[in-house]
Amino acid sequence: MAATLTISWSKPTSLTSCTDCSFEYKYALSSVSLDGITPIPVSFGTLSATITGLVNGESYNYAVRTVCGPVKSKWSYGTTVVCDTPPIDTPTPTPTAGPGQPTPTPTPTSTGTPNCVVDIEYATVVSPQKLYWNFATIGVNSYPTVMRFRIQKNGVDYINTTTPVQDNIQYIEQLQNWMGNTNVTPGDAIIFTVTTESSGSGGNTIGGMATYTTTGTSGYVGVIGTPLAPNVVTLNSQSVDPDGGAVTYSFTVTSGVNYALNCTYFQ
Repeated sequence: MAATLTISWSKPTSLTSCTDCSFEYKYALSSVSLDGITPIPVSFGTLSATITGLVNGESYNYAVRTVCGPVKSKWSYGTTVVCDTPPIDTPTPTPTAGPGQPTPTPTPTSTGTPNCVVDIEYATVVSPQKLYWNFATIGVNSYPTVMRFRIQKNGVDYINTTTPVQDNIQYIEQLQNWMGNTNVTPGDAIIFTVTTESSGSGGNTIGGMATYTTTGTSGYVGVIGTPLAPNVVTLNSQSVDPDGGAVTYSFTVTSGVNYALNCTYFQ
């Protein structure tokens, strides 16, 4: 007999508001890996799913996760033996018929087991980690200095430019107003390089490059201002080469922090 299984879950407690959110689940016999199973999407207001056509008495694995736009939580896993046994008619003892009366029909008693309902302690949605970058001159650069700003992620150029912002204020902007950002994940290999390709002041170019971490996504980093980005840590800070050289800092992304890579120069 085919059986059904109802699984239920709760919304992540860390998710107080959500746009473009949903859930998705997948299931398979315990002998089959869930890795290759295509998830089934359900709306964010749906907190359960009934799976039909299962084999009674077999063990199944299932998993559920939250989806918020491009962000997906970790899978929450469970295993259960399907226990939706069809009702069994068990006759009660046959009553004794009275004189001249027909023998009564036994009354069936259902002993079927109800659907198994599994409550999942749902995984917390993990926000993506960010790498912010900023490349600016200190004031308006009136010299023909050429500086190359380059960030590589896992061996591939993410940014490779010689065009800084020259608006007098970009170098002191808050983190959320920096020139750009990208998502990073723990284990990503980052190489940050600044090269003075030519000095417009005859080898007197000055400036610096720095790499910071912060647990926030806004505020000031590397300069004095209010509000400051939370829990800022300076991983590296060094001067640019004054005439024709490169300076580099390499690191591996770790969990729990965002990164801020900055270069400012003059002349």
